[in-house]
Amino acid sequence: IVTGVQTCALPISRTFRVALDAEETRALLQDVPRVYHTQINDVLMTALALALRHWTDQSLLLVDLEGHGRDAVFKGADVTRTVGWFTTIYPVLLELDAGWGVGEALKRIKEQLRRLPGRGFSYGLLRYLHQDLKIRERLRQMPRAEVSFLYLGQLDEALREIGRAHV
Repeated sequence: IVTGVQTCALPISRTFRVALDAEETRALLQDVPRVYHTQINDVLMTALALALRHWTDQSLLLVDLEGHGRDAVFKGADVTRTVGWFTTIYPVLLELDAGWGVGEALKRIKEQLRRLPGRGFSYGLLRYLHQDLKIRERLRQMPRAEVSFLYLGQLDEALREIGRAHV
């Protein structure tokens, strides 16, 4: 459990739109993860962290990370015969050094995310269902993230698969 973390209010909200062409998208989805031995969600989380680091000038970033829970969270869990998602939302405190380049930041963020036990699955159990009221209250009193992150995956491929199944 992290204690003593201070969060700052983010500056006035702004909207940024960035579009990648087909080649840039392919490189982002295939080349970058292969070169850095990582996953696309790590790349996107690093991009978010770098943008917020630049915007807020803070070296610590508290983010609520959301997962859909369809991946195996613990050994032996077979969710293939279930319907729906098992959404998990858990806080992640990321550290970013201003001197890190993009490649170094990607490696470090990936390492920080890999250290999370069970991809944060147990956080909700501890915060909402633990029998010890002190533990639940301590988790409720922790600073709240002002930013949420969710990567749904490549929906276009999933939709193509669904379309093929119905033809």
